Amino acid sequence: MTDTHRHRWSAVSSHQVSEGLVVYQQCACGQWRITSTPPYPVAYPEIALIDATDHR
Repeated sequence: MTDTHRHRWSAVSSHQVSEGLVVYQQCACGQWRITSTPPYPVAYPEIALIDATDHR
């Protein structure tokens, strides 16, 4: 049987990159994870498509 717990992530560092924001996080148990977010998050990307030729 393994002992499990809910991780409590704290940000150790973050960096802006061309793909968005990369965040390095660590839990008190010693485990690490890397998360990222896009530079311009969009809730519904298929709706956000804009036709560059549409100049209304």
